[in-house]
Amino acid sequence: MLHKIEADDDYTRFILCFPREQCSERILLERINNLKMLGVSGFVEYGRNLFGYRVLGKGYSSITVLGYHNEYGKVVVKVRRLDSRRRSLEYEGMIMDYLSPTLIPPLIYGYSRDFIVMEYIDCPSIIDVLRRNNDSLRKMLFRILASLYLVDMLAIDHGELNRPSSHMYICPNGQVRIIDWESARLSFKPHNLTMFMSYLFFRSRLINIDGMLRKKLLYILRLYKNYPAKGFMGLLGFLRSHEVVVG
Repeated sequence: MLHKIEADDDYTRFILCFPREQCSERILLERINNLKMLGVSGFVEYGRNLFGYRVLGKGYSSITVLGYHNEYGKVVVKVRRLDSRRRSLEYEGMIMDYLSPTLIPPLIYGYSRDFIVMEYIDCPSIIDVLRRNNDSLRKMLFRILASLYLVDMLAIDHGELNRPSSHMYICPNGQVRIIDWESARLSFKPHNLTMFMSYLFFRSRLINIDGMLRKKLLYILRLYKNYPAKGFMGLLGFLRSHEVVVG
């Protein structure tokens, strides 16, 4: 259901005042005007149920909803909650904008203190894709590791790839996409790749390998922390040399 972003629309009030039941007309109109300046003219009520309304997601500092942009059509709008400890979403927007040439995060269409307007990514979770693609698993892992290595080399730490199922997606063209850069930060020692590999082979045991191979992989991951290029090549060699199967 499409809602025009207007002060008398119940859904608009719910989203822009969340988690309060009501907010002042000044705050509401200020937020509406800001959204319209960013090119957003409507909200699309879609997703999971939240107090009788549909949203894409809810976090501690923001909620995300489907929106309609005058130029780009369907978009995701991230809205800073009124009770958020974060003073602004601008830092997250800047990080995503900085990484936009990699095509790994959603494309950014505009951001401000209270909003990020971005590409809507409708692709399956990376974990779901890995589980049903054993035949092309090695090739897929190469692509995933290359994407994470690139983000590491750009000195950005996503911060939450220990839970990749809710942050990483594989699109039909094989492209790796990562969302939710809220906790991301500039880091001289980012650990996106090592965090993902630790989840895959050690924490979740989604991919089973025997004890000796596990020790070898652990050594390569430790090498990567100090010598990323050498460790990355070591990981590629490890995957080429050993059979990896989900399950």
